[in-house]
Amino acid sequence: MSSLVLPDDNAEAWINALPDSQQNLVQELLRAGLSELEAAEFWLSRSGSDATLGFSSGSAAQRYFEAVKAEFSKLVCGGDGYDGVRKDFARRYRSSPIPRRKI
Repeated sequence: MSSLVLPDDNAEAWINALPDSQQNLVQELLRAGLSELEAAEFWLSRSGSDATLGFSSGSAAQRYFEAVKAEFSKLVCGGDGYDGVRKDFARRYRSSPIPRRKI
């Protein structure tokens, strides 16, 4: 299996991709001492995820966040059903001018 290559961006670069109001919220959470994961969970719980279907007990936002983390883990760690996505991702980033690092 080939290595997964991701853009070499820090959290700030990812935050800057959000709309201004959401950027402000996430930056305030990080300044308040929340970890990036905690800030992401809080952000998701305040970003309209109540309209998503539930996966288990707990709030809709919490269940959705846990499901997103599980699917992302499958994508990155080689879970079934993501082979084509990983190959396409690797192909796109091999030809991209974005600085990269192996993980």
